[in-house]
Amino acid sequence: MKAMRLVLAAGLAVILAATLLAATLRAQTPAATIAGFWLVQDTAATGSWQEWWDNGPGVKAKVRPEIVKLNAEDAARVAAGNVVNTAGRGRGQAEDCASGNLAMSFASSGAQEIAVSATEIKLGPQTVYIDGRSHPDTKSPAYKATGNGHSTGRWQGDTLLVDTVGFPAKMCDTRWRMMRVTGGGRAKETTHLTQRVRLMDASTLLLTFTWDDPTIYVEPYTYTYTFKRIPKPAEDPAQAPPKRQFLTDKYWPR
Repeated sequence: MKAMRLVLAAGLAVILAATLLAATLRAQTPAATIAGFWLVQDTAATGSWQEWWDNGPGVKAKVRPEIVKLNAEDAARVAAGNVVNTAGRGRGQAEDCASGNLAMSFASSGAQEIAVSATEIKLGPQTVYIDGRSHPDTKSPAYKATGNGHSTGRWQGDTLLVDTVGFPAKMCDTRWRMMRVTGGGRAKETTHLTQRVRLMDASTLLLTFTWDDPTIYVEPYTYTYTFKRIPKPAEDPAQAPPKRQFLTDKYWPR
């Protein structure tokens, strides 16, 4: 009888340990496991950022004729030497335009950080609200559009589904007044973006974009970026502020 009790106790201990392990794994997935720093991969083997941006990761956008014309006009103007944005800060930047561009941020060669909390997920340049809130009235004067839009999200199994609206009608960039998207796409106030974020393994993250806007695209534009997990990038060492020489406009060297 005593041996039987010992066997039962050992069995219960194993079951309890397995239950705790399963609970721990559930607590870590899926949200906690995507947190960290991620670097996009040149899966199309373009070899240059400009080609990567212009052509997308292996698929270009199918856009309406007026967008094809706009792309050609903008490219010709930049090729002619108009490469400086003349609407920068302090130079009469209008209040009816916006800055930021999540499409370009995710295509960049810099690391993207994902940070997770109970109410939101910082997905690179985006703040994705996961607390059940709805989108604001993006036509209201109180809404200030940016190139990152307004994003809400929810988990569907191991995939984060992100819904984004509220892109700007005009960018604060005299070179490209309509927000650019990789592969020749564009975005504006009528554009709807959906994203699917999925962790394939501990070191690989897939991020799929679908841009939808009948005034821009002949069909929804979908492409996928592959990201690899990297260590936290080293921070630049802090520099002491320069010290101004007394009663002069010169500064002592740091």
